[in-house]
Amino acid sequence: MKKIIIFLLLFSSVSLLASKQRQEGTDISGVYHHPSGAFIKIENNRFYFIVPQTGTPVWYSDTLAICTFEWVGNNFIELNSTPPHIIAQEGFNITQTLDTTIPKDSIKISFIIPFRRGGLDIEIWTNRFDVFNLDYTKSNTGLMLPNHSPIRTIMFAISPQQHVSSFGSCGQFHGILSFAPMESFVIERNINHISIEIPAINGSFFERYFVRGQYAKVSRNTITWKGEVFTKRQR
Repeated sequence: MKKIIIFLLLFSSVSLLASKQRQEGTDISGVYHHPSGAFIKIENNRFYFIVPQTGTPVWYSDTLAICTFEWVGNNFIELNSTPPHIIAQEGFNITQTLDTTIPKDSIKISFIIPFRRGGLDIEIWTNRFDVFNLDYTKSNTGLMLPNHSPIRTIMFAISPQQHVSSFGSCGQFHGILSFAPMESFVIERNINHISIEIPAINGSFFERYFVRGQYAKVSRNTITWKGEVFTKRQR
């Protein structure tokens, strides 16, 4: 009995080692095409899903998914994209100043966001449980808040006003609906202008796929993802 158990353990270890070696030695780099015109590009250990646009552009960017991947078993890779709240931190900056042109009983909240695919709904909460709404456009980037009793902290949420195109054939949506930092931002004393800059929220921020723990099957020269088969063209 002991010999059988030892044999099984050794066999399992050898099988796992061989599997790992096959995975590490497998190069799946290349371009995998779909009859619709969409394609998957594997490059530098990154997985890109691209839908070329013809005529009037539908999306801000034709690259709808950017993922890392790792092997799970012999024939599957697990896909994950960088969480949107991490992406939004790139270049995120809050500047607090004293502006003598602002009335003494007010505080101004301004946003600098390069999003240009319609307007944005921005909701702001204060430590006084007040809620304020900003219809953000290129020409309307901030609002005045009453500051009779000083506002000490603010929180906010941002969502697009314009409907973002569904990506799935059945109308399913693969992006995110809003961005809302979970932290509250402390306003310094004797400050009356808060400028919030979020350069990462551009036209692709809300339309890009947020992929988390999805699997794709790799079989010779094909990749099957979301039920669709993409075939690698031979040179």
